[in-house]
Amino acid sequence: MTLTRKADTPKGVNAPADVIYCGGYLSLPYVSSLYGDIRTEIEVQCTAVVDSIDLYLNLYRDGSTTTTTKRFNPANYGFHFSNFPCQGTTNSYFAGGTAVFTKAGYAGSPLVMNGTTPQVSLAC
Repeated sequence: MTLTRKADTPKGVNAPADVIYCGGYLSLPYVSSLYGDIRTEIEVQCTAVVDSIDLYLNLYRDGSTTTTTKRFNPANYGFHFSNFPCQGTTNSYFAGGTAVFTKAGYAGSPLVMNGTTPQVSLAC
């Protein structure tokens, strides 16, 4: 997805890029042997620094949810995770995430990307 500099945005010696490309991924929920929990991750990146990147991440387990947010300001990269403790039983999990990229003087700002994962059954 892209943010495009508006025609009326001044261009100086250190002018920002005319087009900034942003993208990312949302991981399937998985069992983390390192942390002993169920987790999901969101990772995003842009080709140039933006004013802010806001990440919203939900991990759902059989009707329960854990919601986490994180802001990177300014940045061109962001990473965040959400987790549930292991229950010792098999449960169904899925994740939903949103990334909001904001850059003053750019058309398409704020740029919003949303996604969800398929549901998976996990035990640990």
